[in-house]
Amino acid sequence: KLGEKELLDRINREVGPVPEEAIRYYKETAEPSAPTWQTWLRIMTYRVFVEGMLRTADAQAAQGADVYMYRFDYETPVFGGQLKACHALELPFVFHNLHQPGVANFVGNRPEREAIANEMHYAWLSFARTGDPNGAHLPEAWPAYTNERKAAFVFSAASHVEDDPFGRERAAWQGR
Repeated sequence: KLGEKELLDRINREVGPVPEEAIRYYKETAEPSAPTWQTWLRIMTYRVFVEGMLRTADAQAAQGADVYMYRFDYETPVFGGQLKACHALELPFVFHNLHQPGVANFVGNRPEREAIANEMHYAWLSFARTGDPNGAHLPEAWPAYTNERKAAFVFSAASHVEDDPFGRERAAWQGR
């Protein structure tokens, strides 16, 4: 079990310096009973996955491209819920193959997963066909991500659109 100083030393070695504002953000937004390793995981997730995604979306939007950002919030109940909404968990939803052998061992079998899979699968099909993920399969219109409105469609038990859902986290990493 790592103490806070050991955790910060490890993070700085593995992902580079983390601004004090980011550390403060993760402490303020952590679940009260969350173990220390979850803070490390959230920092790694931002550095490895989110930061580059946001830079790419911003650059594409600045060039006038149609960008559709999403966040997947369904948390798998397997392993006592420790995986949360981990990397690649959305793939069985995108391809709507939740009923394939072994998939439930990763995604669980909560009833809301079917509706989420329908939304995601048909949004991806629509995007592949037309360049636009919208259609009757979504509970509300999925707006394009722009530098003015950093909209993201959040896939969850109650899927919805959020404006700039990574805004506070991004600002903390930028030292603001």
